[in-house]
Amino acid sequence: MRRGTGSTLLAAAAALLAAPAAAQYADFWLPGNVGSREKVDVGFFWGGAILYIEAFGTVDLTGTSILVVDPNGVPQEPVPPPYDYANPGATNYPTVSGGDGVNHFPGGGLNVDAPAQAFAFAGELTTDTQDPRAIRFGTLVGTFALWPSRTDWFRLGSETCIMIPAEGAHLYLAINDSDNFDNEAGYRIRIGPLPEPGAGCLLLALGVSSVAFVARRRGRAPRA
Repeated sequence: MRRGTGSTLLAAAAALLAAPAAAQYADFWLPGNVGSREKVDVGFFWGGAILYIEAFGTVDLTGTSILVVDPNGVPQEPVPPPYDYANPGATNYPTVSGGDGVNHFPGGGLNVDAPAQAFAFAGELTTDTQDPRAIRFGTLVGTFALWPSRTDWFRLGSETCIMIPAEGAHLYLAINDSDNFDNEAGYRIRIGPLPEPGAGCLLLALGVSSVAFVARRRGRAPRA
């Protein structure tokens, strides 16, 4: 563990509690075909603002109703072939990029299109379903980068809190997938100020802020 980590987290938590409320709010429909290139700009938020984000509804990832997921990327019904490896506990999950061939995602889901041999635009390039950096198809994701690389995206899901970087930033949203063109339906998104402060929300905000901070420090070149 790096020296000073504990005091840094305590200071960040204190900053979260003292941070100003978001200067703007949003309640809108995010179509299922909104991918990395079509990402939606929610607007600019002042540094230190804490946003509470909720997402409702489902997205049909194939346009044929065989793989319908919620904002966390969890299938709503048993999934037939060729995507049956998306079912929870399935033993035929691809192993081309690691993993033991078992679908360990809570509730199921997938982060790779095996027939097309394609990963989603966000999350680790791994087929290890126990890797916390893997982000499932259909998951609501966000970024503060105008031209995001893979590591600039972070998981939002159905409910979370995030802290805006100190310098202020635009927040962009999209639905994680390898190709969003045939996706149908979408999510209702609500963005507002932090509700009553709670440890869970603080930890979520700190986690997302840490991911964004690390991505900025890496200084990766923007994607064309």
